Amino acid sequence: MEYIFNYHKMHIILLLPIIVVFAKSNLEDCLIGLVQDDDDLIKKIAFSAKAEEIGLESEIISVTPFHSYNTLAETCHMIESGVVALFGPQTEENSQIVETVCNHKDIPHIESRWNVNPKTVLSTINMYPHGPTLSKAFADLVALKYDQTFTIFYEDNESLARVTEILKREREFSIFIRQLETNGTRNYRPTLKEARNAGHTHFVIDCHIDHLSDILQQAQQVGLMTSNHFYIVTNLDLQTIDLEPYKYSESNITGFRMIDPEAEATNRLARIINKKQKDFEIDPSEMQSIEAHNIRVETALMVDGLTLLKMGLKDLPKADRCVTKLTCNDEVGWGHGSSAINSMKMSSFDGVTGLVKLDPEGFRTEFNLDIVELNETGLNKIATWNITHGLNVEKVAYQYSLENVSFTVITTLTEPYGMLTESYESLTGNARYEG
Repeated sequence: MEYIFNYHKMHIILLLPIIVVFAKSNLEDCLIGLVQDDDDLIKKIAFSAKAEEIGLESEIISVTPFHSYNTLAETCHMIESGVVALFGPQTEENSQIVETVCNHKDIPHIESRWNVNPKTVLSTINMYPHGPTLSKAFADLVALKYDQTFTIFYEDNESLARVTEILKREREFSIFIRQLETNGTRNYRPTLKEARNAGHTHFVIDCHIDHLSDILQQAQQVGLMTSNHFYIVTNLDLQTIDLEPYKYSESNITGFRMIDPEAEATNRLARIINKKQKDFEIDPSEMQSIEAHNIRVETALMVDGLTLLKMGLKDLPKADRCVTKLTCNDEVGWGHGSSAINSMKMSSFDGVTGLVKLDPEGFRTEFNLDIVELNETGLNKIATWNITHGLNVEKVAYQYSLENVSFTVITTLTEPYGMLTESYESLTGNARYEG
């Protein structure tokens, strides 16, 4: 059977087999799909486990980034299989294809990725914090922690876009910008040494979480991890990497998180992921025991998206709420699609990533962040942020030890507290003063 679909002025002809779709009447029979274009196995396991827990059938397909034909073909295949919602993928190019198809067929499309150009699309809901709003949180923390001069380390254009609100405050600060280029070698030392030689001590790092460990390790190697150095990390997955090597470095490392590793919802998710791993026939030597602090934000957002979808489906007419019978070669959309999406936009709940609440355009502009700081006991919460109240600094229970810490004391020559020592000999250093 021949399918013709226009995507961004592309005329693509797909030759796909006919899929027979059976009517489904119960929520337990609703089929949902995940289009995955990364190699995150834990995300795949979490999707399957959570869908099963809330009573939804699930199907997962893998596509390759930058292969639009394959992504379009697989998406249409899932549409014809009878899915009532699609999740993913993560890359912008593939996501736009899935978004276009879902919008064309009135099928809910749930994303969990940072979007460089958030725009209103009727059928798409993005669980990730609204980009411009999140960037404002970054700027507010910089304004609190830094006085004048700092350096921004970024990876690419998308990375630079995430710190837009910081750059808008260039009149308040002296900002240096350095790209972390490695040409695929992951050698960040030349850029880090350049900052060290320039005397820079305050930094903002925006990078992929898979690269952050290398960057921090190499910063330590070139001498940028002392009590004189300060870091703000914008990646929301800071807590998922091993920070043990830097706990005693005396450098100040501050970051953000959406996921509370001590919350019951987070620990419950870790348990169902660990339990579900056995169903994926993973080699025992490669199985990962997931703890709450290991769960990445995109996985948690996807899981919260599943809960939100269930809330959107449960109010649909029971007789045919899971019946779609759609193909990509006509203009017919899912009759209940708009109702499901509107219901999702009006719902709110406390999820793994805190308050889940969407604005009328389907953006997550209301969300809560924890500000965490690294010390000898690990990452500790020092403040919170939300769009309504901004930064709210909390009292820190942890007390830093003053053992082996040197202080520089500045005073003026004021009797009797500070005076020149009277002596017939030539004195140097602190011996010149008394008081």
